Amino acid sequence: MALNNSGKISLAGSTAGESIALELGKPATGMISMNDTDVRALAGITAGVIQLDDFYGKSSVSGFIARYYATNLGTQGTQLGQVFDNGDFTIFYFSGSTTGGISPIASTNIAMVNGQTGQIIWAKNYDNETADGTDSRNWRCQATRACKSDPDPDYFYVGTTYLRRHGGFWNDKPVVLKIKKSDGSVVPTPFWTGNYAINFSSDCFALDYDTATSKFYTSFGDSGDNERFGVLNSSCQFLRQITMPATSRDANVAIIKNGFVYLQGNIGATNTSSNRQGFLLKVNTSTETIAAQYTTPVGLTPAASISSNVSVDSNNNVYISGTNITSGYTGSAVAKLNSSFSQVWCKRPSDGASIGIGSMDSSDNAYCISGSNVLKIDPNGNILWSRGFTVNGVAALLYDVKISGDFMYVNIASNNPPFIAKLPIDGSKTGTYTVDGATFAYSVTSVSFVDQTLHSGAGTSIASSTANNFGGTVTPAVTTVNTYLGGITNV
Repeated sequence: MALNNSGKISLAGSTAGESIALELGKPATGMISMNDTDVRALAGITAGVIQLDDFYGKSSVSGFIARYYATNLGTQGTQLGQVFDNGDFTIFYFSGSTTGGISPIASTNIAMVNGQTGQIIWAKNYDNETADGTDSRNWRCQATRACKSDPDPDYFYVGTTYLRRHGGFWNDKPVVLKIKKSDGSVVPTPFWTGNYAINFSSDCFALDYDTATSKFYTSFGDSGDNERFGVLNSSCQFLRQITMPATSRDANVAIIKNGFVYLQGNIGATNTSSNRQGFLLKVNTSTETIAAQYTTPVGLTPAASISSNVSVDSNNNVYISGTNITSGYTGSAVAKLNSSFSQVWCKRPSDGASIGIGSMDSSDNAYCISGSNVLKIDPNGNILWSRGFTVNGVAALLYDVKISGDFMYVNIASNNPPFIAKLPIDGSKTGTYTVDGATFAYSVTSVSFVDQTLHSGAGTSIASSTANNFGGTVTPAVTTVNTYLGGITNV
């Protein structure tokens, strides 16, 4: 639906194409004002006078390109979080602070954004810090990733870290924050010690929720060696850990779907050693046994690595990406595996650009990031379209692409802070736009694929150990962040 390109436009009324209220999904006879934030967003004018002809051709479902700032945070970066079913999405801000002579550390700052208008609903800082020179307690983002599904529709869940400094030593404890969608308030949640000594760091990296067993699966560990997978109950209490047979690094709970949790990571002594292996495990959530596995061979140079982003389609086919995972090519490639992890197809960009799997739509099309492009790939591995992004004439660095309904949400890094773009998944709305003083180009590009063959896989195993080691219940202080919309352009 879209408003008329000419002729009559009205704030209210029951005629499609004329009524701004109907275009925004509001009642035809309800209260509406030119100064409503969603009305201004539809016009593309955030301040000043709006005329009715500013709404010609505008659609509330077309999408937007926006930039978000956190003024009191000294923002170091912005990351797209979870996109919910109604199109609303979260943003994570990374910032630094110094307390009690302790070096700057990251703090957990999250904003909820209206997915229809791009306007910020709320923005909060989650912090609980005291200091006496050597001791402090604080919340921080540590590669924070939102849960991909939620057991309670009124809340969402974020894996982060309860940070403690005691007697000159860091002692980080993983925790899952349970946050109310409507206002950002939190429910007290437990942290767990993770079977580590008092001076050992332990961060919560990624998590997902299994509706069949009412359990969370999470990855945690010290950002280097000894990363683990954990099982939590629906109250976020730690039940047990799933242990890899060798040193596990870069561990991630990639996704849970249809009764299986997909665990991704690397095993090996160091990130660069030739005995390092990338692995992907498909684990039955009811029995916690391996249903399928793929592990790269030992001795590859450079060491192989499977990306933390993994997607699963409606037929339980699995889409992965990574570097040096194919025979005769050490760059990055994307592959489709069947439910037993046998190769269906494997592709790499012909220009040698990097490629990473992003997300899937309801028709089982995959969306990948390749350099400054987003690629839409059909189930047979054919590129349906390729779209490129530039900011001020320079190829943009793309962080992530997520799909919700008929739209893709793209996290685009260029300068600081980056852009968030909501664009139709049919590849339309290409053009050049001005956003927050920057020239933003979204254009048709040409990318082709070369067929590849995955390395033959090797085997591994897992073990489960009970560890009901709760460390207590924590509630962070929640304060409002001075966040504002730097600029938004409807497309």
